[in-house]
Amino acid sequence: MPILSCIEVIAKNLFSFEKFTNNKENNLNDWMKYYYELVSKQMDKNLELIYKIKEELENTRKKLEKNVCSNRIEKLLEFLFCDQEFNSKELSEALQVSQSQANRIINELEKLDIIEGDGKLRYTKYNFIKIKEIYSFINERK
Repeated sequence: MPILSCIEVIAKNLFSFEKFTNNKENNLNDWMKYYYELVSKQMDKNLELIYKIKEELENTRKKLEKNVCSNRIEKLLEFLFCDQEFNSKELSEALQVSQSQANRIINELEKLDIIEGDGKLRYTKYNFIKIKEIYSFINERK
């Protein structure tokens, strides 16, 4: 629904939105133009996010193909890009490998600076570093 796509833009530009809505002289064309500008800003942000994620997907794929010995690279990529936070058991289940194999994959991913752990010795949660960076970058820009 397009109205939902511009809520974030409205929230970040609340002053201009209030100024526009308080102006009694605005007609339907003004509203349509204003709405179009809001949707355009949000769509630009979404497209930028998609391109950055696609670029990072390709970079990570190349890094994995070069360094990780696994025939499950595509499943691993899907898992990394879909799960914001995970542990070795969840990785083991997603890739359908043993817990020890999942731990070896996690160690390789940490050495390659693809994931980072939360620092706990037990029940460690891991995050895909680049996804966090991409979302932080996008949120700072808009």
